[in-house]
Amino acid sequence: MSTANPKAAGRLIVALDVDRATDALKLVQDLDGLVSFFKVGYQLFITEGLPFVKKLIETDKRVFLDLKMNDVEETIRLAVANIAAAGVEFLTIHGNGATARAAREGRGERKTPKVLSLTLLSSLDANDLKDLFPNASITLETYVKVRAKQAIDCGCDGLIASGESIRTLRALYPSAIIVAPGIRPSGSSRDDHKRALTPHDAIRAGADYLVVGRPIRDARNRLESAERIIQEMDQALSEPSQYLRSPCPPATVFVIRHPTFVSFRYRPQGQRENLVLRDPGAIQNSRDGSGMHHGDAVAHAKDLRQL
Repeated sequence: MSTANPKAAGRLIVALDVDRATDALKLVQDLDGLVSFFKVGYQLFITEGLPFVKKLIETDKRVFLDLKMNDVEETIRLAVANIAAAGVEFLTIHGNGATARAAREGRGERKTPKVLSLTLLSSLDANDLKDLFPNASITLETYVKVRAKQAIDCGCDGLIASGESIRTLRALYPSAIIVAPGIRPSGSSRDDHKRALTPHDAIRAGADYLVVGRPIRDARNRLESAERIIQEMDQALSEPSQYLRSPCPPATVFVIRHPTFVSFRYRPQGQRENLVLRDPGAIQNSRDGSGMHHGDAVAHAKDLRQL
């Protein structure tokens, strides 16, 4: 039986980077009881499509559909409506502001999928950026910031970020969901990810969720490999960090709802603090911190200290 911290385990997304449903389901089965969040990207989606995604969801698995969508607005709007109806939790786009707005419109009144915008592929670095924009003097950090601002301003729920960009974007957007791909455990090959981080470093930098593919898929014992990664994440979560996001500590919770914000008053260890959250759906009307969701408007640890 796994001894992994369920809070850390819930932040791990395992990439089903295989060709067929049978191989994907074998990977899911190998991780049963430990991992419940899986990424479906182009490789598997091209062969198995949305029916396979629905099958995963029907077995109580969470699905991150990584399609990096970018098309005309009407196509995005209609496609996202179908994806939302299937119950997908996370969805990536890789377009401009119009793409982000169309994705949100396609989702309608549903809370999912959370729309995540790709800032820069983890397989690209500053040198690749020069190849893409040979006549422009733009740094990697500036490019990522511009992309992130456009996405958040147009209604995206979060960002796909890697390397040092995670720390930068967490500081700029405390309530955004940040998903980090290209995660590589200490001592393992980076493969084609030029801006890879270890699970520990990515969590410390402020990532909410980590995507891990080959280090688990290709491991001799997949379950043990996932457990080691989760233990590394758990260690990072236990260490104080100004960038680390976490649920509020156990406390008595009072919720005051408003059409545009939620006032969340809690009293940890005999003290009373106030916190205003942007998203009315970010916390349930309960009397403990369990209503919080890492993917919604959760405050920075440093914000809590400063209130």
